Amino acid sequence: MIELAAVFAVAGAASNAVGTAFQRKAASASTRGGLRLLVELVHRPIWMIGMAGVACAALFQSLALVNGPLALVQPLFILELPFALLVAAPLMHRRLPRSGWWGVGGCVAGLAVLLLAAAPHGATDQAPLARWLPVLLLCAGVMAALVGLAGPGRPPARRA
Repeated sequence: MIELAAVFAVAGAASNAVGTAFQRKAASASTRGGLRLLVELVHRPIWMIGMAGVACAALFQSLALVNGPLALVQPLFILELPFALLVAAPLMHRRLPRSGWWGVGGCVAGLAVLLLAAAPHGATDQAPLARWLPVLLLCAGVMAALVGLAGPGRPPARRA
């Protein structure tokens, strides 16, 4: 059942990302606001595809939570961000910059570390400290290294 929950959670994240990207694409072509914008969007097939994606995401997320523990399902929903970047870039006729690819990789790697450390499977209430301590030390070390690399002489955007 846990594998099924993970599949539904990832499908929910992907579906929500597709929905968000398509809605953004549809709304970006409009100059109207308020109720006129909503009426205009309802008549655009691309916006309706986005709405269907969001509706499917709710269904997939519900199925994921029915079939697995919240400790497994909720972290997997974070995959929506990488999926959204990967879907929106070609949809909006843009390239994902190298920093975007690093961000996607960092998000996925961070999620993998979290899931390995916590090992959520529904049998216990919390992960033992022996699993969390190495991960916390690794994260603190990576943050310190990145802050050190940013340095005071770098542009503010790179420091952030």
